[in-house]
Amino acid sequence: MTHPTLARHRRAHPSSLGLALGALATAVACGDVTAPQPPQLDSDGITGFVPDESSGEPPPPPSDDKLDLGAPTDLPLPPPEECAATTLGASLSYRPVDVILVIDTSSSMDPVSSAVEANINDSLAQMLADSGLDYRVIAIANYGGGASLCIAAPLGNDDCNPPGPLAPVGPRLFQYSIGLGSGSFLQAILSTYTMPPSAVQAGHYDEQPMGWGEWVRTDALKIFIGITDAEEMSNSPAGGDSFDQGLLALDPANFGTVDARNYVFHTIAGLAQNNPATMPWPPDAPIVNSDCVGFSGKEPGQPMQQVSILTGGLRYPLCEYGSFDALFETVATGVVEVVPISCDLAIPPAPPGDTIDPETLEVQWTDGAGVAHLFHQVPSEASCEPAAFWVGDAIIHLCADACTEVQADDAGELAVRYGCDVGYDPNG
Repeated sequence: MTHPTLARHRRAHPSSLGLALGALATAVACGDVTAPQPPQLDSDGITGFVPDESSGEPPPPPSDDKLDLGAPTDLPLPPPEECAATTLGASLSYRPVDVILVIDTSSSMDPVSSAVEANINDSLAQMLADSGLDYRVIAIANYGGGASLCIAAPLGNDDCNPPGPLAPVGPRLFQYSIGLGSGSFLQAILSTYTMPPSAVQAGHYDEQPMGWGEWVRTDALKIFIGITDAEEMSNSPAGGDSFDQGLLALDPANFGTVDARNYVFHTIAGLAQNNPATMPWPPDAPIVNSDCVGFSGKEPGQPMQQVSILTGGLRYPLCEYGSFDALFETVATGVVEVVPISCDLAIPPAPPGDTIDPETLEVQWTDGAGVAHLFHQVPSEASCEPAAFWVGDAIIHLCADACTEVQADDAGELAVRYGCDVGYDPNG
């Protein structure tokens, strides 16, 4: 999927003033037009000057010639000139993506972790990079060789032959090194969010002083990929409901709410294959209770499946690890399709020689049908209302209703207007 760059440039043109008759003085600006005083009439109704009666001078004799000293008094004055705002195109970007890869690194998972290492660079990371998305991968898995996980460059920091002395921390891959088993798989995701590895398991890379939650970005969509053979996981879907409730309560700013989740959970577990075998189970399919054919002793991971159903994630059989390239490509394609437009945008730079007064800002959103909508400024997020935005740190933040409108139509165009008194009161 190729993301459109929603950037267009327009410039408003001032409307022309009508010409008044006679000697009407007109001021052309974002200001007022002052009308001349109407001429005075003498006692005979002839246009002229009224003399000063105290002088004793007689009025001038009548004349048939009319003195035209101004426009008729009943002629309407031209309207004040509307301020011509300057319109700048603005680029809408897509939200960042945090891919959270959670891998069971127990000994039974050795061939699976090797398949992840072999495919994640080309089939997941490369597709995300090609899409232009701002992404990072957070791996929760024991670092090293064998059943452990070492992802090579370019996503990782070396060739993993052998693995370097420390788990990678950026720029794209952030690895929280801890050995996960299948029994407490989902619970471990929650408990390690704010806890350093050394507090969970002794000797596991004390260099990471905090939990993996330090690496997630508030503005990013979270994409979990959970991989385990689920040999000791409960077979009750209720465990998935508990995990979902716990994650949302853990950090609503990052993971959302029941009504608006900000995460998707993809399951790779010991569930049975779909038909064909490499096709993942979609979110609307019921929980699969049978084991992966030819991969005995593996459980279907019903709690994880439940989380995938709740969040719109895919479910894939662990025994098809030989086809992880197709799986990761499917996940990457899904990520690109569900990432929404960001509702934050930088104030565009002013043209040379001009400056932008933030109090004169308006945002113009032209939807895919060509209908223009103006969003007005409010002082803060707490003051948000429909069709509004607020400004902080030189960033325009669309209020919730405006954000919903923009995200529902990615074929539209956005522009920022400035330079006129739009009635904004910074004091609310």
